[in-house]
Amino acid sequence: MRKLGFGLVEGPWGARVPEAVARALDKQRRELPAEFRDSLQRFTCKGTAMAVGDRQEDSWISTDTIDRQGDVVLPLGMDDRAFALNPVVTWQHAYDQPPVGLSLWRRLANRSVGQGILARTRYPMRPATFGRDQPWLPDMAWNLLRQGLLAGKSIGFVPIKVRPPTPDDLRRRPDWAGARRVITDWLLVEYACVTLPANPETLLSQVVPTAPLASAGKRLGEILARLPQVEK
Repeated sequence: MRKLGFGLVEGPWGARVPEAVARALDKQRRELPAEFRDSLQRFTCKGTAMAVGDRQEDSWISTDTIDRQGDVVLPLGMDDRAFALNPVVTWQHAYDQPPVGLSLWRRLANRSVGQGILARTRYPMRPATFGRDQPWLPDMAWNLLRQGLLAGKSIGFVPIKVRPPTPDDLRRRPDWAGARRVITDWLLVEYACVTLPANPETLLSQVVPTAPLASAGKRLGEILARLPQVEK
C-alpha cells in the first residue's frame, strides 16, 4: 500500500483511505473470487432535489432495477462493513479530490416495485479554520443538489456472487428482461455524488430539515390554515 500522507494510503481499487480501512478492504478483496479481485464496478442512481435544511438528504444509492449495462444489483446482497469504517461520500468517484459528505447510514428499504438501499448523506459546513480562498467541495455539492443540478448517486462496488437471471426471476420481475447478469452479493467500496446517472428510475427521497425548521414549518401551516380564504 502506497502511503499518501495525512494518515492515508492508496488501498485496493485506488481508494484513498486510512490504513486500517485499506487493510480491511484488502482482507475482503483476497476472499473474493479471482475474477472480481481487481474489478470495481459502478451503478448509478438518479435523483432530484430542491429544499433547504440541515445539509442532509436521503437518496436511493442502489435499487434492484436493471441498469444500462444490463446488470441487476440486489440490495439485499450489500456488504458495507469495510465502508462503514470510513463512510466518506466522494465527488464523481474522484479519489484525488476531497470528499463532499459523510454517509450517516445505509438501509435496505422496500420500494413500490422491488427494493433499494436508502442512504443518508450529510454535507459538512466549512470550518472557520479552512481558508476562504480554498474551495470547500461540500458547499459546492450541497448547493448544486439544492438547485437540482447534482441529482445522482453512484456506488463503487465489487461483485462477489453473480449469476444469470432465471426464468423465475423473469416471471417475478418482467422488467429484468434483457438483463445479462444478477449480482446477488457485493462489497460496497464507496458511493459518490454524480451528475450523469445511469439508472433514471430511482429518485432522491427527501432533504432532511433541522428540527427547528420542521417545527417552524408546522406552526406556519397551522397559522395559514386559520387565515380567511379569499374567494376568486
